[in-house]
Amino acid sequence: MSTRKTHPIFKILNNSVVDLPTPVNISVWWNFGSLLGLCLMTQILTGLFLAMHYCNDTSLAFNSVVHISRDVNEGWMLRAIHANGASMFFITLYLHIGRGMYYSSYLYMETWNVGVLLLFMVMGAAFMGYVLPWGQMSFWGATVINRKTHPIFKILNNSVVDLPTPVNISVWWNFGSLLGLCLMTQILTGLFLAMHYCNDTSLAFNSVVHISRDVNEGWMLRAIHANGASMFFITLYLHIGRGMYYSSYLYMETWNVGVLLLFMVMGAAFMGYVLPWGQMSFWGATVITPL
Repeated sequence: MSTRKTHPIFKILNNSVVDLPTPVNISVWWNFGSLLGLCLMTQILTGLFLAMHYCNDTSLAFNSVVHISRDVNEGWMLRAIHANGASMFFITLYLHIGRGMYYSSYLYMETWNVGVLLLFMVMGAAFMGYVLPWGQMSFWGATVINRKTHPIFKILNNSVVDLPTPVNISVWWNFGSLLGLCLMTQILTGLFLAMHYCNDTSLAFNSVVHISRDVNEGWMLRAIHANGASMFFITLYLHIGRGMYYSSYLYMETWNVGVLLLFMVMGAAFMGYVLPWGQMSFWGATVITPL
């Protein structure tokens, strides 16, 4: 028997990729979903490394790109992969959508609606990729929506795009606003889930099953709320770590407010454990109030 079927690690890959049971009518056109995931991970990783060296100040932007290409180890390759990877991502995306339309995948409304939502999110992210860097493409991309003249876009423009910031502000300063986004997501999904959840011992688990099976998009709300909590704390710890690394604790008033907010978040998270009925609630309460 071959190594890929006996080796403990290769066996997992083999059963997930090579020998994965699939219907006989699945063709090569069904590969574009996983290819999109591969392209997305490539873009995220190369984008993170590029963001460590890129400066979005008008006087330094082009110099930082030259610095990436000439001075950073393998910087030219990272830039080329990121630039061409964006094109490959959209080519794969349009082929994926075309396959779905050709094979009537839109009949599966739930899956199709999630795909449409992801498409809009990708379009938004792609547009931000145009307007964030300084350059000719950024200028015309922003001009398309008249961000400086439209009454609504002008407010957003003055608050986000043209907001005056020091040149030493890097990507690490984004975690505060990301925490706000995570918090709003948790509040909204939590409110919708609370409309259908029952905290009685005999009904709690049944209500969770009801949310996942019977409530419109309930499974998605539950998944967003559960994973959003993890994303919130990952972002929170990165935010704290950035503050400690850059000596933000020297600004005592701001730092003390942050510590107070941290304790409030810890309290809210603990209540998130002990309020629902379940094994996690029991052990969460046992840790703090030992029997």
